[in-house]
Amino acid sequence: VLVTGGAGFIGSHVAELLLERGDDVVIVDEMNDYYDVHIKENNLRILREKYPDKKRLQIYFGDICDEECMMNLFEVERPEWV
Repeated sequence: VLVTGGAGFIGSHVAELLLERGDDVVIVDEMNDYYDVHIKENNLRILREKYPDKKRLQIYFGDICDEECMMNLFEVERPEWV
């Protein structure tokens, strides 16, 4: 499952619930400064600590408006759900 904005409050909690139910999760986030980037980094750190297996949780830093970034992500990860 691809979760956009997965470093934020809502996105990180959605990612955690998906992982808890057994889904593999791919997060993409541009890590903008809409709010404190340290909070977003901490959200990702917590997820990575709980789910260290990169087959279960993959994290990309990029803008969903960046076509090249997203084409590469979809080619590599092949998410079934967004």
